[in-house]
Amino acid sequence: YKSDDCDPSVNGLLVNSVFGSELIASNNTHDFALLEIDQIITSGYDVYFAGWSRSTLLISNTTCLHNPSGDVMNISKDDTPPVLSGFPLPTGDDYWKVVDWDLGTTEGGSSGSPLFNPSGKIIGQERGGSAACGNDASDFYGALYKSWDFGTSSSARLKDWLDPLGDDPTSLSGVN
Repeated sequence: YKSDDCDPSVNGLLVNSVFGSELIASNNTHDFALLEIDQIITSGYDVYFAGWSRSTLLISNTTCLHNPSGDVMNISKDDTPPVLSGFPLPTGDDYWKVVDWDLGTTEGGSSGSPLFNPSGKIIGQERGGSAACGNDASDFYGALYKSWDFGTSSSARLKDWLDPLGDDPTSLSGVN
């Protein structure tokens, strides 16, 4: 949920809420879980379904939307490109590393939040890092391009669910 007020003591409204989903895919290696909402979302909620990208090119900056520990939505921005990295060791390319946040930060309970590229498409999901209130240190996001076909079954990878027709798209735009 979100609030129009920047005061963290002001809570947002929960009136436009939908509860209930089914886990359809997850993978601990890249720390993702894909859920299917099992209720109808009322058109009056003005929902936006985010798109995604598995491209690693032309990512000049990133944005994260997160609700740390169930708090109101926070927005963090990094004005520099993320770096492909391992986690927790610095070798590999399974994770996007946000070296440091330029606006805001994440904090405990932000895990699983989406990392967006400049086109507003999800490129990863938060795994962890050192960022917290009071610092803008680095965070690591499971790279969607790795989660795409890494798993050994449809319940452990994304491509079966995000590309059910087998068209092999690199990205999908978001939809109102």
